[in-house]
Amino acid sequence: MAGLREQKKAETREAISLAAARLAGERGLDCVTVDDIAEAARVARRTFRNYFPNKESAILHAVDVFVAHYVRFLVGRADAEPLLVSLEEAAVALVGSPHPVDRVLTVRRLSVDAPALRVRWAGTDREARLVPLTAVIAERTGTDPAVDVYPRVVAHAAWGVLVSALDMHSGADDDSGRLIERLRAGFATLASGMSPTWDR
Repeated sequence: MAGLREQKKAETREAISLAAARLAGERGLDCVTVDDIAEAARVARRTFRNYFPNKESAILHAVDVFVAHYVRFLVGRADAEPLLVSLEEAAVALVGSPHPVDRVLTVRRLSVDAPALRVRWAGTDREARLVPLTAVIAERTGTDPAVDVYPRVVAHAAWGVLVSALDMHSGADDDSGRLIERLRAGFATLASGMSPTWDR
């Protein structure tokens, strides 16, 4: 029963978040209310408040989903594989999954015109959202994020490659192949010790 309850909660959270992103994408964030989102998700306003404090949090849940997918692909890589290779291949697999990519790109586009979203994406919520990725990296490397800076730095570096590639992708009329090229170039830059890779 506990498992079913948690699944139902996850489904409700997803429904609210998807409705929030869809409506904001159609109308603009300022033209969407919590009541609009609740109605579109077929839940009560009180239910919305049980899951999210505001519409920005509901929209940004897409980022949590995106990180969760990344973590899932990373966990599926062989432990013997070099960590940076695993992070790169997990990222490539992630962007090959259209739904989470399209959804997070919608959030990125919305954040351009919505300061509240932009601030929370860039700073206030980023550390918390990367906790699952940091934890997997820490476990893989036998480090402790409470005392070792390594897993945090690596998580933020990998996330930076993903976000940079996605930002470039959202501002250009490119296909998924070009997105993957940018990802690989980004991870190549990390592997080279941050040396420029202008030939890419």
